[in-house]
Amino acid sequence: MKYSLKNTYNIHRNFNSKHNSNKIHLTTLDSLILSIYERRLESSIQKLVGNIDEGFFGVNMSTAGHEYENKIISSLKEAKISGNILEGAGSKASSADADMNIFGKIFNVEVKLNSDAQMGGSSIRFDESKGFSLATTLDKNVEELLLTIIESKRSDIEKLITFIREQPNELSGPKKFPISCKKSTWEKAQKNNLLINARVPLNAEFISEHYSKKDINYIQIGGAGLFYMKSNPAKLPIPKLEGNIEIEIRTGRSGSKKLKNLEERVIAAGIRIQGRLKTKNKSPYTLDDPESIRQLLDNSKKTF
Repeated sequence: MKYSLKNTYNIHRNFNSKHNSNKIHLTTLDSLILSIYERRLESSIQKLVGNIDEGFFGVNMSTAGHEYENKIISSLKEAKISGNILEGAGSKASSADADMNIFGKIFNVEVKLNSDAQMGGSSIRFDESKGFSLATTLDKNVEELLLTIIESKRSDIEKLITFIREQPNELSGPKKFPISCKKSTWEKAQKNNLLINARVPLNAEFISEHYSKKDINYIQIGGAGLFYMKSNPAKLPIPKLEGNIEIEIRTGRSGSKKLKNLEERVIAAGIRIQGRLKTKNKSPYTLDDPESIRQLLDNSKKTF
């Protein structure tokens, strides 16, 4: 069976012109093919909207971040205080990235590449009848937080969907994201300032609570050093982490694709929510330098 979106366009355009309608209604086969197209492009949308480093919110990890984890572990080994973790956690979001053996006791450490590190995120799916959901399975308390935040943008998202659906000769279907539309329609929405680009700040206490549930009370940040979060069980002479997480919500599209025999190019668009750590804290000690670790231990003997 041959499929041609152009034929679908022409058939429905002729039909709709007789009924004073500008909408093009999808057949079941149309919907199926565009749905497949949307799913295939979802990874492209994620890469376009924001690189994924999901050591906090999700499951993926940047190469640079993983390399920095291994650098920390090597440094701990050289200083002779490495624990049970012999390699960076990488994609294991539920695991600590490193651990320290401080005077016979093991303490878990979260590792971030820098003080502006992405803390992870997910693509957002929206269905008018079902509401919002995340494309990635996350920690329950994080998932609830992100869904609450994205819910606050529901009216803006629905306004964008409505605008797309009401354009002349645009594909019609259920109100949802990811969404497929003509490239020209998306560009028009952009010119009308309907695309989503929002930032929501959260206190660093959220980070502390999240890691405390995983028995992780220390965080090493590249360029900033070592900090404690909710508590300081090893009584190390280091500062408490301060700052916030900035939650970014952005709409983005894939590259346009010209489907077989279709005159206009079509894009698939999605929504991404992403957390980013923001801190200006500086610690006097860092785990990426064996000599700094030795100094930390010397000064810790007085308080531990």
